[in-house]
Amino acid sequence: MQPLDRTYRNLLERTVKEAREVAEAAAVAVLNQLGVGAPKPFEHLSEYERQLRRRLRAHGRQLGDLRNGNGKQETVRLAEEVAYEHWHRMLFARFLAENDLLMYPDPDDPVAISLGDWINRRKDDIASGFDGAREKLAAAQSLKKKLELILEGEFPHDIFVRWKPVHKQPMGWEPDLNDGVRLNIRPFMTVGDVRKRGAGILRDKPNIHWKKDRGKDVPSAPWYHLGPEYGGKEGDRINDHHLTLEEKQAAREKRKNE
Repeated sequence: MQPLDRTYRNLLERTVKEAREVAEAAAVAVLNQLGVGAPKPFEHLSEYERQLRRRLRAHGRQLGDLRNGNGKQETVRLAEEVAYEHWHRMLFARFLAENDLLMYPDPDDPVAISLGDWINRRKDDIASGFDGAREKLAAAQSLKKKLELILEGEFPHDIFVRWKPVHKQPMGWEPDLNDGVRLNIRPFMTVGDVRKRGAGILRDKPNIHWKKDRGKDVPSAPWYHLGPEYGGKEGDRINDHHLTLEEKQAAREKRKNE
């Protein structure tokens, strides 16, 4: 693949940055609407919104947002994280959509995978006696379970990033575009094939692998000693490794208590 011309490269960079700015403005608006920085919850908030507000405030403090004596709390770091999470997830989803890798894209929104309404319509078709409705419903429900496995991210449907220690590994579906599409797309391939062999839930099998990369890691790398577990040597750059949610959570708790 030829590199982009400098003009288009600059245009792409500006567009991505502008999208990030829009995401940050949206994150700030939502946090203000929920009153995350306010000393007390707004009276109009539902019980769910109050619980969400409490969790967001707690997470903001973990990120370093300060809380002063009158109950007010900063939301600077929290807004940045919320914006980044949605921004990079949408970029990744757009990548899948633009490369025609989504199996069942929503016709009105190519980024979304909306199965709920589709499943309900198949149930209505069954009630109306349409041929093939039961088979389509079964296929959709199977796909829904596969997507839920990806969201949960439990072994062996996890994302593994070999340059990150255990406590920084994604918990569930937490894709980081900085890690590259190759690593983040692995769960889509591990939940069982829907159509083509080896493609997982994707329309076609991408020409990517998770075998060990060329070269050697330095001894300070977090997974330097992993190679012998896979019949290799220390320093081998192993990508096809799996971690359980329990392992990741335990590492995060240990790190937090250090």
